[in-house]
Amino acid sequence: MIFTTHDIWQFTNELLRRDDIWMVNKDREGVSELYSLVEFEDEEGNKVRRDEALAKKYLMGSYGAIPALKPMAMLRKEMPDGE
Repeated sequence: MIFTTHDIWQFTNELLRRDDIWMVNKDREGVSELYSLVEFEDEEGNKVRRDEALAKKYLMGSYGAIPALKPMAMLRKEMPDGE
């Protein structure tokens, strides 16, 4: 089963393993990179530990895949007339 969420309550070692959590990082050209936390390495080559506080580290931006949301004003401009 595959599902996607931005709700981080699932980011716990008791619920999911590192190979169960996959991230999608989109570059400036819109190309997506998919990787699991078990394969992830930071700039220094450190891997994600089994006992790491996954939600905390994700919120700190340690794993990449940080959502880039458009400002609400831009979204309103893109809406078709009448909506």
